[in-house]
Amino acid sequence: MKNRRIELRYNVARFGLKGYIILMPDPQLMPFVFENISSSGVCLSFLSELSPEQEGRLVGLIAASQRGNYLPIQLFFNNVKIPVNAVNLNSRGKFGFCVSKHQKLTEFAEKGRQLLQMLVDAALKKGAPEADFTEHSTPGVIELNSPAVEQVPKEGEASATAPAPAEDVPKAVAPAPAPVVPAQQPAPKPSDSAVPAKPASPSTNLKDLPPKHPLVDLIKARYDAFNRKVFFLRSLGPVVAPHYINVFLPRDSEMVQVLGDNPATLKKTVFRWVPNEFNLLVGGVNKKAAVMVEDLFKQAMYLFILKKKKNDITFEEISGLFGGKLQEQYVPIRDSFFNSVLQLIDGAVQKNFAEYHSDVSVDRQKSVALKEEEQQMRNMAPEELVKKYLWSKIVELGELAQYQKETAKAWVPKEKAMQIAQLGGVVVLTSQMLDLFVETAPGQMAGDAWRDLFDEVDLRKIYERTTEVKGEKVKNTFGVFIDSLQPEFKREILMTKVINSPVWSRYYVLKKSKVHFGKVFGMKTQVMYAFIEEKMMKSTDAGGDYV
Repeated sequence: MKNRRIELRYNVARFGLKGYIILMPDPQLMPFVFENISSSGVCLSFLSELSPEQEGRLVGLIAASQRGNYLPIQLFFNNVKIPVNAVNLNSRGKFGFCVSKHQKLTEFAEKGRQLLQMLVDAALKKGAPEADFTEHSTPGVIELNSPAVEQVPKEGEASATAPAPAEDVPKAVAPAPAPVVPAQQPAPKPSDSAVPAKPASPSTNLKDLPPKHPLVDLIKARYDAFNRKVFFLRSLGPVVAPHYINVFLPRDSEMVQVLGDNPATLKKTVFRWVPNEFNLLVGGVNKKAAVMVEDLFKQAMYLFILKKKKNDITFEEISGLFGGKLQEQYVPIRDSFFNSVLQLIDGAVQKNFAEYHSDVSVDRQKSVALKEEEQQMRNMAPEELVKKYLWSKIVELGELAQYQKETAKAWVPKEKAMQIAQLGGVVVLTSQMLDLFVETAPGQMAGDAWRDLFDEVDLRKIYERTTEVKGEKVKNTFGVFIDSLQPEFKREILMTKVINSPVWSRYYVLKKSKVHFGKVFGMKTQVMYAFIEEKMMKSTDAGGDYV
């Protein structure tokens, strides 16, 4: 029992918990990763090789602690500054620290213990094992008479390594200790010890860089170019859906066990839930979630650049991070990004699964078909709902004009007529795509100039139309159709996701020919042709002809 700690420590190296030790007066940020932790102490490994000066200061502080002179320095983790004392250097070159008991630092120390206890609790939940006892270097190995030790402040003096957090803590600064000198060897001459320190490793957090840093500008430019081509937020949901079921969820989780790897089942469950919940998250009025996801991707780009050790990242490499081909050494960066995104919607997806699992239980078999239809509708994107439930009614009621259909024939070749057959044989853009269309040609589309090219179909206005019958105003055919939908959830979903949505209730039908586009857009005509052909709404069914 002599080699067992009074307070147990737990191995957390596999979690990659990183922070900084801050040495003053430079100050020097020394990034580290936790090896093991308890509520009052930690063992850590530094992520970059220590300079002789840095190692000398730490060894001097350990020697001071062994003499009973505990001098506090700052450990910075998760935006919390914890005052600690350097207490040992183990046989594997890893440093041990304990939370400081300095009377002037009690408040900060207590916050640090609370944070460490939270980490311990989380580590235990993740199955972290108890850390083995490790032999530590002794004062004889450190050589207590070395200059490194002699230059550490004596008892009662202020630490040379940590700024005082309170006004009444002494602020004296001691000179930097000399490099470590092994026992029984002469101290090096000044000329011998004048070895330049290695530069500190760059921060692994993009937000730590100054706003005007070249890498910040580079990453923003590369992301903007990528986003213009792939529509990042709109495309990300389907990309991360397979990762959710194949990687993110534990293999023994209930969802994995119930849904298995059946493609048909996954297609109507997880591969709908994940994109739907993600779109709801980033598509709301509050744009914080969208900005957060974009920042997560930029952080992944930054880590890729650091790993690559070259201050650039290509479009192909960004595509790899987004879900394309990626070299093996970069896969953990992409996995971390995907996991961070999925963590934001995991609760909502789990709720979908809980409802699904309940619906297919044995004692509710009679309502399975109806529940599945409702679940399917709730999982459908607004554009899908319009195409499946509403647009055919718009066609039936004569809301589309013959000239719009004739225009479409000139835009869509006969062999591709099936792409717009379900839409009544017209070319249609969603509200979002119209906005992007205008942005693509800002010079020619100022103000309401787009109205010369498109007719607006506003489903809400059509729904609210009334006619007068015997002196009373009654809803028109489309309004009656919506209000009479059964079961009731159909009306509720369509009203919520489409009719009452300022974005998804409006659609734009092309009414001008390619020749007219040429007159309007000039040199940019081919770009606008391609935009219409790529971004127009397409039928969900394959088949049919012009109406």
